[in-house]
Amino acid sequence: MLHFGADALGCNRAHSHIPQVIAPRFSFLRKELTREWTLTGNMTQPRCYHSAILLSNGEVLVSGGVNSLYSTTDTNTITASEIYNPTTGTWTAAGSLNLSRAESATILLANGEVLTVGGYNNTGDDNPNTYLTSAELFSSTTGKWSLTTSLTGNLGLPATPPMLTNGDVLIANAAQFYDPTTATWTATAALPTITWAPTRASLLANGNVLGTGNECKSSKTYNCGGAPTAIAFLYSFSANSWAETGAMNYPRFSHTMTLLPSGKVLVTGGYYDPERADLTPIAATELYTP
Repeated sequence: MLHFGADALGCNRAHSHIPQVIAPRFSFLRKELTREWTLTGNMTQPRCYHSAILLSNGEVLVSGGVNSLYSTTDTNTITASEIYNPTTGTWTAAGSLNLSRAESATILLANGEVLTVGGYNNTGDDNPNTYLTSAELFSSTTGKWSLTTSLTGNLGLPATPPMLTNGDVLIANAAQFYDPTTATWTATAALPTITWAPTRASLLANGNVLGTGNECKSSKTYNCGGAPTAIAFLYSFSANSWAETGAMNYPRFSHTMTLLPSGKVLVTGGYYDPERADLTPIAATELYTP
């Protein structure tokens, strides 16, 4: 198991109230038999909030991210990509992204290419983040990135991108899916309007998609403060439509969703932040039964 960079202790968001730090570039391996960690080759440059994808040949592609102090006023996103060879324990530079981006949605396609979508771009110098709708494809054959069709409409940070059973890729909070065979995006039916779009998505064993991590919607008479909700949405692959499904026991953002062999989905961690001020981590875990 390969780990590199940092998140909770390495590259911290400004609103987390944790001191800023420089993005590390070290990586290390966990020995499955001895339950120990050993250092492996360093990346060619430090980065965090990057993408990492296991390629079909067993190597790992790392792309984009942030390589400077992470804050809302001094964030520098990067285009650089590199590949880790687990046999030699070394990193080799790969083709650069066409646009620097961090926190994009990245996934290995059935044809062996890698799709990365959205994220944000920032050149530092007190500039605000520019949220992207563009998408790029990485070819393992050429080692290069090429632009493909962009999403339509506006997109903040993209939701986790599940691959549908036909090989298409769904971006839940954009309500669109990408067809690799035609390089086109197609809209799903509209999302329910009771909350904003889900920030986390997981493919179910039956081919549908579970979406959670929905932000509340304020009204003219009530400001909900952008808090997470417990409400969950279900995407029907056969009907290409969304509907509300059973709610979680706890509202949460930044959690994980894992499809288990039983067909249930395990939801762990995350945080509750009713006033967008003090993050409250959640220890509770829960299971979704389709």
